[in-house]
Amino acid sequence: MDTPELVSRLLDTIEHDLLPLTRRGVSGGNKLFGAAILNKSDLSLVVAETNNETENPL
Repeated sequence: MDTPELVSRLLDTIEHDLLPLTRRGVSGGNKLFGAAILNKSDLSLVVAETNNETENPL
C-alpha cells in the first residue's frame, strides 16, 4: 500500500463516515470525538464511532 492511497482513504473515511456521526452526536449534546478502524490489507472500514456521553456518561 502506498502513502497517497492511504491518505486518500483516511480522508474519505473522515468525510463520509466520521463527520456525519460527529454532526449527529454534537447536535445531541455530545463532545467532539470520533474514531475509525480500517482493515490493513484492503483499507476497508471495520468500525466508525463517535462519542456518546449523553447515553453513557462514564
